[in-house]
Amino acid sequence: MLYRRGSSGDGEEGVVCVRSMPGLAAPAILSFDVERGACLVSLGYGGAARLVLSDGESAIYAYACTNLNKRDNDPREDGEIYVELRPIASAYVPKKTKRYPNGVPIRSAENVDYEKMVAAGSLKVTNCSNAICFDGDGIDAQAWELIRRIALRIQLDGEFPAEVGYFK
Repeated sequence: MLYRRGSSGDGEEGVVCVRSMPGLAAPAILSFDVERGACLVSLGYGGAARLVLSDGESAIYAYACTNLNKRDNDPREDGEIYVELRPIASAYVPKKTKRYPNGVPIRSAENVDYEKMVAAGSLKVTNCSNAICFDGDGIDAQAWELIRRIALRIQLDGEFPAEVGYFK
């Protein structure tokens, strides 16, 4: 559902709100200008994870997610992510080129089979209380974003990051 508000009178500027789920105030807010087009302002959700316990081979993160679109948004750090280092670190094979002799820079974790990790038990998630969107396995969608960021830091640094977070 799309609706428009904040028009300047001539119908050429304003804010377009996109509603995708019932009960949410505004999952996506777009700033709209005819000359520049639509520009995404914010989706209004994010998450943060903090390393609680690590033995070098596995780690437990406490995580919280926030959703400014929920009327009863109450971010608590009551979710838990358990992850093992070896399946993620061993999946990365640096691609070396003449321009990048140490390896081409990556922006996302490469060759990580998350489904296999969940099935093997090397990746487990206890959803936080503020989660609203889940995948087929019942894992919080915002936890997946944190897991991908943890995996990227593992592949880049070779160790568990102390903290990861995002806000979209």
